[in-house]
Amino acid sequence: MVGNLTICTAITSMKVIEFDYADEEGNFHHRIVEPYAHGATKRAKDALRGYQVGGTSESEVPGWKLFLIERMTGLRMTDRTFAGIAPGYAHGDSALDPIYCRVP
Repeated sequence: MVGNLTICTAITSMKVIEFDYADEEGNFHHRIVEPYAHGATKRAKDALRGYQVGGTSESEVPGWKLFLIERMTGLRMTDRTFAGIAPGYAHGDSALDPIYCRVP
């Protein structure tokens, strides 16, 4: 697997993405995210490391999150770009191995 093409395109062009994300109970929450790295978890689940800048979440926004791709619906890349790296980003994300794509 080389990853999700929409996510990798958004990462390399530094475009914000939006999607609905299912929580543990299956309830969906809208997320607005700066995507930074896409790869597989140690349990072989495709995932995205992103900085959530808007939408709803049970945890703090803005903030770093690891999203499982299988819980996303309605994924779309927006025209909005982000510049630079949000505080606290680590290029070698220990939760993702392999990494399919990441910010330049």
